[in-house]
Amino acid sequence: MFRYSLVAGDPLLRGVDNAFAQCGAAVFFISGEYVDAGVIRKEVDRAIHEAAMRGDAFRVIPLVLAQHGGTDDQVPSPLQTLVWKTVDDVDIVPTILRGLPAFLQAQIRYAQPK
Repeated sequence: MFRYSLVAGDPLLRGVDNAFAQCGAAVFFISGEYVDAGVIRKEVDRAIHEAAMRGDAFRVIPLVLAQHGGTDDQVPSPLQTLVWKTVDDVDIVPTILRGLPAFLQAQIRYAQPK
């Protein structure tokens, strides 16, 4: 979504830097179609750097999408230093929510069941 706030010709990584500075987590989805053409590697490296700089205020959440052909073998080497979860579609959102920094988890409000 942040791409739409950039001006044509802006460096993509500057936009990634700005986006990371304004959020509390980066989620990387690994499917059977995952291909790293170099850009994703830079985003992964930048996310890991952001987590190192901000500590518990920023999390990197790698998810292997099993129903979409993702396998543990496809997890990029920088993300292999983190715990990743292999999930089915139904578990994606709950897994992301559990991986968020504590201050963000405290802000989540759930609707009462009807």
